[in-house]
Amino acid sequence: MTSAGGVSFRELMIGGFAMGETDPIAGEREGVRSRSFLAMQAFAAIPNLGGFLADPEHTGELAGSVRFPPLSGWAQAERGVFKLFVRGQEPRAKAMVYTMCFRAQGREFCLHGQKHVMSRSVLHSWKDTTTLYCSLHQGSDEHAPVFGAGILHLTPLQFARQLASFRTVNVHSLSEKAKALASFGSFFARELIDSYLS
Repeated sequence: MTSAGGVSFRELMIGGFAMGETDPIAGEREGVRSRSFLAMQAFAAIPNLGGFLADPEHTGELAGSVRFPPLSGWAQAERGVFKLFVRGQEPRAKAMVYTMCFRAQGREFCLHGQKHVMSRSVLHSWKDTTTLYCSLHQGSDEHAPVFGAGILHLTPLQFARQLASFRTVNVHSLSEKAKALASFGSFFARELIDSYLS
């Protein structure tokens, strides 16, 4: 069941983050130790579910802002993109990819992160889908030199708020809205089942 309409949702993730680190795990550890945290407020939109589902990388639009006190308060994203359940090299390995580029202190930065969805026990599904391993690049994209790194987390409270934020876009009738939400929900459930229960 595919809808020409789309969906949108909001997501707030926060975690330990440190300048000078290139490894997200080390960056989170140092960020927590020094009480240095980065927050990403994302607004994700899929304008057309038909195109999204046909796209092998399942690409959507990402807007929002990034807050990292060593650089600035909330910095508005100038551009962004996200991809859901991108296939990896290992069998059934997938990733949720977030890229958000912004400007702070007169310089360009690009936050790039991945949630690793692995083929393993379903008990790992919550951690996998709520943990974003990030690197912050000083430049216009994720290929620029790494400025810092860390790990962002989606808490249960923020997950509940994310679910409540789901809206339909480019649809008009109640039936179209229901189809759009059901189409995205079915896609998400199928991908999780393929990863954790197949």
